[in-house]
Amino acid sequence: MVKDIKGYLFNLIIYTAEKRRSDYFEQIVHPLIEKFPSRVIHIQCGKEELSHTGIEPCGHASERLMLFSSPENLSKIPFIVLPRLVPDLPVYLLWGDDLTAENPILPKLEKLATRLIFDTESTANLQTFAQKMLNKVETLNTEFMDISWAEIAGWRDVIAQVFNTKSQLDYLRQCNYIHIKYNQLQDEYINHDSVQAIYLQGWLAAQLEWTFKTIEEIDGEHHIEYHGRKVVLTPQKRRTLNPGIIFEISCIDDRNLKTTLTFADQQSKVMIYISTPDHCDVPYSLQLQAMQTGATAMKEMFYFRPSHHYRKMLQTIGKIPWRNF
Repeated sequence: MVKDIKGYLFNLIIYTAEKRRSDYFEQIVHPLIEKFPSRVIHIQCGKEELSHTGIEPCGHASERLMLFSSPENLSKIPFIVLPRLVPDLPVYLLWGDDLTAENPILPKLEKLATRLIFDTESTANLQTFAQKMLNKVETLNTEFMDISWAEIAGWRDVIAQVFNTKSQLDYLRQCNYIHIKYNQLQDEYINHDSVQAIYLQGWLAAQLEWTFKTIEEIDGEHHIEYHGRKVVLTPQKRRTLNPGIIFEISCIDDRNLKTTLTFADQQSKVMIYISTPDHCDVPYSLQLQAMQTGATAMKEMFYFRPSHHYRKMLQTIGKIPWRNF
């Protein structure tokens, strides 16, 4: 029997179907449940080694219950979860599997959730995911947040600050080449390290009203052609950064006016360089609000809402046949 502890702020349900995803989400939520009293219910669906349904209280400041289930017993899980939720508190559902794939308990848990939080790491086909998510967000009756979208919030804010006048927006709109570099460093948690770069270029293309034409993969780079525009996504290793982190964005127009945004990770700032072949402006910096664990992560994932920009980004990347994803 699970003891009652007063003073909770929210309920948190975590669902994972892979060991690496369980470890990843434990890493994310650990600072949250240590700092903010909550009831956490972690559902792990496995095969032979987890071929039972059971409850395991764990010794955290918050109360964490572990529910282990085989795929055959998964349909029983919602009946175990419901009576263990603290009434009259928000219920956050952290979904660690492909949100667009069929799962017998997802609809039931969605009905319990105040907010649905997910990412694209367990997705096998990003184009299909984007297309299905467009339909899903139209019918969701709960708030939601895509972690991959939250992770590029800092870069979206920096770009909005750099190109914040009509002339600067006109320059960005007329750029014929955009180059995005990201950290190609996979680890035991992350397999798809290109997601943040794909999302950011999709957001830019959607906001600039560019129309997709072709894509090809050349030496590990994504070369994306929009009508009259080209975007290149380049993976490079930066061992001081987390996998997939964007660390440089360059924009060039037909006058060879180049604007480069470079992440200075030691200072959590972005340096902005503006130059032509004959002239270079004095560089300046802007703060990059990167999503970290703890209070910032809680604010990004648990309180922020995706705007219509998210839907437009999905529309853009949903038209592109991504390879090796």
